[in-house]
Amino acid sequence: MSNPIILYKNVLENGTLTATNTATGYDVNNIKDLRTHTFWKANAAGTLYITEAPLAKDSVTLANMRLSLADGYAFVDFSTADVLTDYIGKRLVIIDSAGKKAIGYIKAAGTGETYGSDIFADTCASDNTANWAATDTLVFDTDHYALNRNGTAGRARNKTEYTALSQGRLYRLTASIKNGTVSGISVSFRLANTSITAWSSTDFTTTASYAQRSHYGISIGNEKYSQFYIAANINGNIEIKNVSTNHVLTPSVTGVTIVSTPGGSTYNWESIESGFNYNDAAGYAYKISEADTVDALGIEGHNLGTAGAAVSVESSDDESTWTERLAAFTPDDDKAILKTMTSFRAASKRLKIVTASVAPYLAVAMLGNKLEFNRGAYIGDGAIVPWQFGIVAAAQRSKTGNLLGNTIRYKPVDISMTIPTDDYDWYDTYFWPFWRDHGSELKPFFFAPDLTTFTDKIFWLQLTEDSVLAPPMLMKDRVDQYTFIMRGVLEE
Repeated sequence: MSNPIILYKNVLENGTLTATNTATGYDVNNIKDLRTHTFWKANAAGTLYITEAPLAKDSVTLANMRLSLADGYAFVDFSTADVLTDYIGKRLVIIDSAGKKAIGYIKAAGTGETYGSDIFADTCASDNTANWAATDTLVFDTDHYALNRNGTAGRARNKTEYTALSQGRLYRLTASIKNGTVSGISVSFRLANTSITAWSSTDFTTTASYAQRSHYGISIGNEKYSQFYIAANINGNIEIKNVSTNHVLTPSVTGVTIVSTPGGSTYNWESIESGFNYNDAAGYAYKISEADTVDALGIEGHNLGTAGAAVSVESSDDESTWTERLAAFTPDDDKAILKTMTSFRAASKRLKIVTASVAPYLAVAMLGNKLEFNRGAYIGDGAIVPWQFGIVAAAQRSKTGNLLGNTIRYKPVDISMTIPTDDYDWYDTYFWPFWRDHGSELKPFFFAPDLTTFTDKIFWLQLTEDSVLAPPMLMKDRVDQYTFIMRGVLEE
């Protein structure tokens, strides 16, 4: 035997749905509607997909990316308002140009960038040029340095190596620059390794007045130099001052902190794929989705049995490579379906339906996290009947009592389940939210009393209008048992 299961959570509710093809008047988003008289219907047989897109997706340039991948300092900032901060609590996938992924959960909006102590700093207000190494000359002048070029490209950097930066942390190299004797010169701000063969960088152009410029780079773990590089072959100089290199500790107000589990408190990424490009010049893509797990599929009001359809569930984090989550099955009939699968999370989910000749249709599809009871139904002294069937009809009889005719309106199914439990935390964490947010709103749900013993007993039910939840309390924080009554319509 197995414990009763309810499926009422549905990750398809919030995402945008698309279908491979749709018959006129049968919008695929109808399957999110819990009423069974609205349908999605394909306009032809074949291999069909109903796909749920991420809640949000787009691309981000490297220049706008502020990404910290180090444990304890996980955050991200796209430098644009209301992009990340609108999705607190959701799952975030960041994808580099090679398809490598970093995955985490959005915890909270940033409150402003903060920084660690100076790793390398020079206000340039006094002559400390001895601390620098330059290919040509770096000259102190009143309150700044003049970086001189003599007809060639050149650079200036700290002379003494600082301790290598920590891999995965975000660092900021900032300085104020302006035109010197030449104007409009491109200056590359770099965090570089010892041999100056690898670096992260951002290019800025000098202007007539001092402007503070900041390069952000994720450390690959071997950077020891803060460098300013001029690629152009010029004769003249640019001016520079207020140089500093710091570890970025927290995101700005457009960014968000990241945790390794939904609603968690450990500021790590859940996963960072090997080979993920920390400073990808080609930029990044991102996908934001619900953080809920998926481990069950429910379908009601369909012709999948009649159509001989093969039905499966697939998922993807990049909407390109898809993984099968529920192996293909063919329903025996057109009654309610409830299937379970190994739990997963993904940016996008899709229902795959393959039919040979009959166009499929369905009224309701739920893909979500099942509520599995921690105990089986109570049998007690004298077995209870877990479900009972009735008739609602209009009948006409003669004056002598003979049946003249009748109209059967529907055949109700009533199920009364009493669940024993001594685990108040389970009741409070799992069952009470179902009752409060879904069941007591008289919203329908899928119910299976025992998927092991009664594999064909799947019901599409609601709580009854007069339902009362009155769990007896034997002692503080303990529930002895609770009963709930459900009603649906017999499917024949």
